[in-house]
Amino acid sequence: GLQDARAGTEFLSAGSASSLDRSIKLDPSAAMLSEDDIVSRVMSDPGFRMRGPLSFDGNEVRETPLSTAERRSMLSELIATSPHVFLERYGKLLSEDELEFFGERFQGVF
Repeated sequence: GLQDARAGTEFLSAGSASSLDRSIKLDPSAAMLSEDDIVSRVMSDPGFRMRGPLSFDGNEVRETPLSTAERRSMLSELIATSPHVFLERYGKLLSEDELEFFGERFQGVF
């Protein structure tokens, strides 16, 4: 009797905690994200690649390296002016909450 009641309480507590965790993960985080947060996170991802401008010099193609500030600025501008292009290029690096940010921010815009 008493052990069964305790086991039931532990099960209810565990079930309540996991459903609470899910709701916290999905809703508030997306609302608290900013473009700067997303840019910083994407730039720190090991899969992040952004090529600098290319130029042709005789027989050779050269890439002009971009500074961190230039890459950050370009990503921020891309989110603001062409979020669909940002998502095409870097969407695979984004978390569910970061993708939700785009869904809420640009709903009905494009």
